[in-house]
Amino acid sequence: PNRCENSPFSRRFDIVSVGQECGRMLQLKLYKGRWSDIMMGRALLFAGLVAVAGYVVVTVVGAEMIPGYNHLSRPLSEMTAQGSATKPALDRWFILLDTMVIGFASVMPASVCTQNDGVATYVQRGAAFLALAGVLGIIMTLWFPMDGSILVTTVVGTLHEFIAAAIMVCSMLAILLFGFGLRNSSEWGGFAFYSFATFAFAGSCSIVTAHAFLLGTDLQGAWQRLTAGAILQWIFVVSLRALSAPMD
Repeated sequence: PNRCENSPFSRRFDIVSVGQECGRMLQLKLYKGRWSDIMMGRALLFAGLVAVAGYVVVTVVGAEMIPGYNHLSRPLSEMTAQGSATKPALDRWFILLDTMVIGFASVMPASVCTQNDGVATYVQRGAAFLALAGVLGIIMTLWFPMDGSILVTTVVGTLHEFIAAAIMVCSMLAILLFGFGLRNSSEWGGFAFYSFATFAFAGSCSIVTAHAFLLGTDLQGAWQRLTAGAILQWIFVVSLRALSAPMD
């Protein structure tokens, strides 16, 4: 019996068993790693939903903290203006929400892209512009708050206006590029028209917003919110669609 246990056949059988066990362990490790990546991706997609809801809640609560604040006539940036009593409380939330948008943008290409290079190229560029909008939002909050009025402002206030405009442009370019990419996707084809329509609406509202700010009309806040709202609802709907897809 001892000779049989130490035979070449027995040793070969042991090697095969060990190899099979190592193979199973490797497959399990790869599965766990992929599952972890999938769950992280879905968490960042969910961050897109949370970011949109958070922006709405923070702006509503922030407005309530300012006596006499009017959503229709006063700009969003006034809530975190230089010297504002609400700035310390709201800054941290806007930074967190912008970070969530960056995270959402980072996983969107993987959620949308197929083997179609035409889809991947546009969607990756769109995601890059959306992430850039989030980065600019953080920079604006930290170092370039609104300082003075729209027409009478300081150097910091002027840079604030340029960065705010860049955020809107980057966001709208992101939506437009997603539209170009999604039109070549069989799963997301219907969202191409939706993206183009959102881009057209947000672009039109942004032009009216700029005109309203220059004239100092009583509806400048309303037009600004329509522009921002168009972008935010697109992020919400697209993230909801991505989350509804089955996990690979």
